[in-house]
Amino acid sequence: MKLNYKVYQTLTEPVETQEADGRVIEIHYMNDTNYLARYAGRGQFSVWTSDGNKFKLLIERGYYEALKPLFDAKVNGIWITFFEQVQKIRMNVFRKILLPILLAALVVVSVFSFVPQLADFRMYVLLAMLVIILFINVFQSSYMRRKVEGVRTVAVTDIKDHLGQELFQDLVKRQEKYYEEYFKFEDKVEPAVEEPKEKVLEVEEVEPTLERKELETLTVAELKELAKEKEITGYSSLKKAELIDAILETRK
Repeated sequence: MKLNYKVYQTLTEPVETQEADGRVIEIHYMNDTNYLARYAGRGQFSVWTSDGNKFKLLIERGYYEALKPLFDAKVNGIWITFFEQVQKIRMNVFRKILLPILLAALVVVSVFSFVPQLADFRMYVLLAMLVIILFINVFQSSYMRRKVEGVRTVAVTDIKDHLGQELFQDLVKRQEKYYEEYFKFEDKVEPAVEEPKEKVLEVEEVEPTLERKELETLTVAELKELAKEKEITGYSSLKKAELIDAILETRK
């Protein structure tokens, strides 16, 4: 089962390696890649990737450090088992439901296409088969969703049993707090820029202000990605206003 295969191919330098039931899992920091704004900027702090055999976990550094027990080898092994079970469910649905229906539809359409006596009913048959296929598709989607949800519930229960109810609830609270802190915007009001007395100074004063306004429209995650590109040291611990100031300094 391939997961985010294109991302998987780009991850080459793991910061940690785990082993779960004979399966090797590589941990990669999202902060060291170009995926930080793409995923963390949208609230997705961990992303599983796979080539169908091996697994790599792409995760935001601070999130991993704050919730490390939630990503130990045992827990990650449970999630890999979940992914494998989901793949089996999909394959079973395809083999037992979709494939027989498609083959039956192909046979019926072929009969009504090549038997002259049935040619007049061909259009009605095609419409009927289309309706049946649409109905089956809705049914199989609902069926598969219920099956996957059942497997997910079992996985979460196994994780709770492994971590213990008290630690699990504490990690849930830590997770909520991390989300809140990560996306907390500072409501600082920038001091008004005095109107320049000399026309010659106008460009020097207005241009940085325009740049600051552009930077203020970015999220903290996007600002951190920009700071990384500009090789600003210690950017990961800076707040939004500090990130903007540091980026503006590099443009002088």
